[in-house]
Amino acid sequence: MVAKRTVNRWAVPRLAIDGQERRVLALLAIAYWRPIGPPAIHQMKRASQALSRGDRPLAGMLIAHIGLPRLDEDERIAFRLFAAERLLNASVSPRDLMKGLGLDPWPLDRWRR
Repeated sequence: MVAKRTVNRWAVPRLAIDGQERRVLALLAIAYWRPIGPPAIHQMKRASQALSRGDRPLAGMLIAHIGLPRLDEDERIAFRLFAAERLLNASVSPRDLMKGLGLDPWPLDRWRR
């Protein structure tokens, strides 16, 4: 999973993206096997806000407008994400992970809050 679903203190669902932007960009790159630009993060944050308001259709539309194709239920993709998550949890930086996999980490350099 690229961004975890959480709930706020009022039990309203949202995506856990804030403070995890570089991690999310690295996981997106690993899932799609190509770098994904920072505008995807802004759309994901907008989708998270819609989700927290209970507007699931708008959240889905905002995610769709990122323009990424639907991921296949491919075991290789699932394993890559599983392994990447474990490495990130073990303190490997998103940059080192992307570079180690031969992916250009340019989105991490361009991320601005």
